[in-house]
Amino acid sequence: MAEPHVPLLRRLRWLWTELLIALAVAATVAAAGAPLALLWTAVAPKVKIVMTDGGAFHTEPEPEGYIGGEGVFVIITLAAGLVAAIVTWLVVNRRRGPIVLAGLALGSVGGALLMAWIGHRIGLSDFERLLKEAPVGARFERPVDVRGDRSAIPVQAVSAVAAYTLLAAFSIEPTLRRVAKVSSHWSTPQAPPAVPAPPASTAAASAPD
Repeated sequence: MAEPHVPLLRRLRWLWTELLIALAVAATVAAAGAPLALLWTAVAPKVKIVMTDGGAFHTEPEPEGYIGGEGVFVIITLAAGLVAAIVTWLVVNRRRGPIVLAGLALGSVGGALLMAWIGHRIGLSDFERLLKEAPVGARFERPVDVRGDRSAIPVQAVSAVAAYTLLAAFSIEPTLRRVAKVSSHWSTPQAPPAVPAPPASTAAASAPD
């Protein structure tokens, strides 16, 4: 007789596996924020600074680099969320569900935060040094930054959750999860081979006179 706690242990083991996979998804998606920070820094427009007798000032009366940098940040995180959702859906196809979706959302927020932090740190020490030591007439650039109320940070998570949910809505799998198909060669038992009939000469010899 099976122990009454066996189903509970199986349930806990299943839940533990789901959580581990969700954490792996979250860590992978969050780690992608580091290379995305390099991309953001490379393509985003910069705010240009000029050193004068009165200190450092913008080279433009209304610099568009602030808005442009945040706009590029939003575009990159939006695309990153879509890609992360599609890759997670295809790779983690046997664990699809709300727990993996939660890991995807958590990793997307972490990735956006990491991208914003690393992107702003790139060149920050040189910028601060130039603010103090740059000669009059020197021109330099301000590092990219996410200013305002940080409303751009959740964009990647929203994009990832929306894409993953959309894929689930059009899934043909009843449980969303891809189940390994059993080969039809083993799906039905094969009948044993038939016993061959005795030769005609043997049958005639054994017949009664």
